[in-house]
Amino acid sequence: MAIKNQSIIIQFTAWDTANNAGKTGDSANFTLKLIQDGTAATPTNSPSEVDATNCPGVYKITLTNDEMNYSTVTLAGKSSSTGIVIIPVHIVTEQGNLATIAGYIDSVESTGVVLAATQGNYPPAKAGDAMTLTSAYDAAKTAAPTGAAMTLTSAYDAAKTAAQAGDAMALVDDAITASKYDESTAFPVKSADTGSTAIARTGADSDTLETLSDQIDGASTFNPTSDAVTLAALQGLYAPAKAGDAMTLTEAYDAAKTAAAAGAKMDIVDAPNATGLAAIADAFLKRDWTSVTGEATR
Repeated sequence: MAIKNQSIIIQFTAWDTANNAGKTGDSANFTLKLIQDGTAATPTNSPSEVDATNCPGVYKITLTNDEMNYSTVTLAGKSSSTGIVIIPVHIVTEQGNLATIAGYIDSVESTGVVLAATQGNYPPAKAGDAMTLTSAYDAAKTAAPTGAAMTLTSAYDAAKTAAQAGDAMALVDDAITASKYDESTAFPVKSADTGSTAIARTGADSDTLETLSDQIDGASTFNPTSDAVTLAALQGLYAPAKAGDAMTLTEAYDAAKTAAAAGAKMDIVDAPNATGLAAIADAFLKRDWTSVTGEATR
């Protein structure tokens, strides 16, 4: 792998087309060029043969940092010898510093990673290694896992005994006060209510709003004031009679008590007295007989 801006030694081949084999001892006849991102330049260093005996036709050349400071580098050229061709070598560079990376790798493999002066050297942990937490993580070491049962301290005693939703609640005496509610409209009220609102309470004879309502329904709707009834000063107050009440007539109504009803039999029929007889005779004398059928001709 070629690193951009890092020196590198590359190998190339000089091929003898006449003999179909690598050409040895021909480096002095080479004219080489570097093509860097499309621009040709002459290499700084000269090529040399690697091993004429064991690697015939293989040569090498060292390219400098500056010569490698391109994304693509191609080594190409020609030989003045007849039938000899230089086979080009194409290089694509990578970003990085090969020497620095190599140094880090060597350090890790031999002694560990070099850290700050206050920190000891050690090899980096790899996947699956056991890790030991320092004191900075003591709280995390003893932290309760998800779902673990928790014991509340005394600071939460009130919460431990707090009423649950729907629990019956008991108010202490005088919990509802005028400072919290208007006692003239809010309930409960005190027996000695000081508000202006009238409050119905059970009467001395155990009357309640319900029993009073029943009594009112059965009472007369007669209103002495609106109906202009004035009682005599000598007459005591009493509740007016209503429809269906029994009435007791006084002596002023004695005649009415014994009066004959319509169709009743009268004493004048069976035993007429003198007054009755006189009334009958008088009626006959005053009769206009001419209006009586058959009497007009008489």
